Amino acid sequence: MTEVKRFAAKVSLGVCLFFLRFDQPLCSNQLPDSDRGSQQDTMPENSPEPVGFFNWRTPTMGGQQFWTDVQFRAGWKIQHNVVTGHFRLIDTNNVRHAWGNELHCQQALESIAIEQELPANQERVIVLLHGLIRTHNSMRALKSYLEKNTSATVVDFEYASTRGRTADQAAALQKFIDNLGDQITKIDFVAHSLGNIVVRHYLHDLAQQHKIPSTADDAPILQPSRIPFGRMVMLAPPNQGSRMASLMNNSLLFNSVVGPTGIELGKGWSILEKSLATPDFEFAIIAGGQENERIIDNWLLAGPNDFTVGVEETKLEGAKEFETIPVSHSFIISNQAVFKQVVNFLDKGTLNAATILSSNDDESLLRR
Repeated sequence: MTEVKRFAAKVSLGVCLFFLRFDQPLCSNQLPDSDRGSQQDTMPENSPEPVGFFNWRTPTMGGQQFWTDVQFRAGWKIQHNVVTGHFRLIDTNNVRHAWGNELHCQQALESIAIEQELPANQERVIVLLHGLIRTHNSMRALKSYLEKNTSATVVDFEYASTRGRTADQAAALQKFIDNLGDQITKIDFVAHSLGNIVVRHYLHDLAQQHKIPSTADDAPILQPSRIPFGRMVMLAPPNQGSRMASLMNNSLLFNSVVGPTGIELGKGWSILEKSLATPDFEFAIIAGGQENERIIDNWLLAGPNDFTVGVEETKLEGAKEFETIPVSHSFIISNQAVFKQVVNFLDKGTLNAATILSSNDDESLLRR
């Protein structure tokens, strides 16, 4: 019986990894881009002077697991390779225009911004964060929808989710947001799965940085942050950790695929959750799963689930609204009904699911 359970667990692992990697290229575990094999030993990453290398305008894949966004302007991105330590500047078509240290790429972007008259980011920015093992490509459909239905600058933050810990991803997010510009008057978040945990860790870190030490015995006073947060929509967030990750943390295969963050979501959750904040601004949660028909179900998880995260695991006290819809973990970020809920909440502060689906819509939207 034990062997049967082990075999079933391995099968479930394979299926879950398939769903997690649904948006990934078949060779994403290989060297991702033409410039990944840079000279790490000769890269003066922290040099106070701009240091760049000869550049061919080389097509890239825009960042696949090894890259984290540092700066964004009008679709152009400066990215950091977490393996080699070097930086690169890519355009809206993911063509590399410069590479070297960060200062070199920043100067290149400034020159191009003047030459091409690149507009600054809008005053309102919506930051999208993908989940574990995924890339910004998984949020492409949602990004397109938000760009058509809001007046905000929509930014899909790419981060190397399987390289480093959640704290590293949160620090990268903070740097990215700081680089958006002082003209920003409102920042909204829409995150999928692990992306929500990264945001919560970032908010915790931000609060700690703005504590004013108290000379009295009372608790430190929080100094307001200059960052104007608006609202947040959490899609299938493992807000209470991941039972699936815990079950698989004994597997070397699983740990090698998901990296340190996958371990933190499982057996390392008791430590990680101490560094997570609950947003002090309005947020809503949309979970995948269903109470009755249970078409989407993983028998390794208790209760309704989206095959990767249980509905109960998504809940977080303080949420303004909570919605459960019958979609899987991977397809919740490509669901048209979810898109409408996201826009409605960001703009009006309510998911308002009852009125979002018009008479011309079909309930099959919820299963797409």
